[in-house]
Amino acid sequence: MAVIRHDILREAPNELVGIFDYVISDRIVNRFTHDEFLYASKTLASFLAPGGCLGLGVKLGLETIDQQLMAAAKANNVQTSDFWDAGTSTIDYTAARSLLEKVDFDYGVVPREVILNWFDQRGREGRYSEADVGSVFRWRAFKTMEFPDTPATKVFSFEREH
Repeated sequence: MAVIRHDILREAPNELVGIFDYVISDRIVNRFTHDEFLYASKTLASFLAPGGCLGLGVKLGLETIDQQLMAAAKANNVQTSDFWDAGTSTIDYTAARSLLEKVDFDYGVVPREVILNWFDQRGREGRYSEADVGSVFRWRAFKTMEFPDTPATKVFSFEREH
């Protein structure tokens, strides 16, 4: 087994193309816009040898914090379109900073200001449905399974054609 670190928003170097039987990506696509997801999917697919398998973990739908932001927007007479693009299912945490300060979230012992700064760094992120994942990877998903400890998170297993 090998663990390779590579920025999947960059083209795969030649020495990594087509050499892996298995590639695992766990919920990283949830941090990408749709365009970034499309690019990352090509990079991930390029790593696979013919017949190789891609395991793609994706949180489907809105995150809990997204739902809290929507509720805070309504309670504070703020347009969700200020931070949520319904057409592309993209949320912009930087644009939602003032609302984030009004949301009661709990990240354990991590100080609130650290979490707020972390959200600022996250910026724009896409939210995906099962159909979105299927449209990006036009391969047959031969298996899906849900994570038991993270609701609405599925692992899609795709096989690269021979």
